[in-house]
Amino acid sequence: MPSARAVVLVVDAKDKDKIGEAADILYDVVSDIDLAMAGVPVLVVCNKQDLNFAKRATQIERDLQIEIEQIRKVKRAACEQDQDNSTG
Repeated sequence: MPSARAVVLVVDAKDKDKIGEAADILYDVVSDIDLAMAGVPVLVVCNKQDLNFAKRATQIERDLQIEIEQIRKVKRAACEQDQDNSTG
């Protein structure tokens, strides 16, 4: 990814089970310091919104935010655990 000019993440608006996986990927992308330093734009595309019972873009955005916050909490707890183990 260091030479990427942009990152596009396509989320299937109909597949509710893949939101966690998409959030995991998005978290990794936005946490990549090299991409951030290079100012690489990130676009999240909500595919298949024209289908019945597909999630709207605003709902997908909300779901991704919730999932990413959970990922942050888990990673923060793991980091704190590592720090406690190394000092104790």
